[in-house]
Amino acid sequence: MASSANVALVDLIYERFNAGELALEYFHPNVRMSQSQRIVGTAGDFDGHEGLTQALEELRQGFEQIRFEPQSYEELPGGVVVAETRWVGRGVASGAAVDAPVWHVWTIEDGLVTSLGVHPSERAARAAADET
Repeated sequence: MASSANVALVDLIYERFNAGELALEYFHPNVRMSQSQRIVGTAGDFDGHEGLTQALEELRQGFEQIRFEPQSYEELPGGVVVAETRWVGRGVASGAAVDAPVWHVWTIEDGLVTSLGVHPSERAARAAADET
């Protein structure tokens, strides 16, 4: 599925995440993750490696067996990769299965992720990608 260095990096990060690792070495120390308020689990802006770790901890408080399964990648100018994924997991309290589309907009500079946007729709992801 990977076709460029940036897409290969994003794909590797998903592989590591799905294996239970956050792979912080591929994220710039000042990375910013912004997650839409419309996505269940965690929302808002998270800064730096500490912020990424906090976002994951918040997500794991409500969900277990979390995976992001890439469906497609599109590389755009400026080091931007738009990834369509399936967010798969199970609610901790309810036991209910989660299987929902989620789009990620990755910005990569010099081999490191500098920003990650998490969006509930392709339309929202593309609008965010146009702003980068």
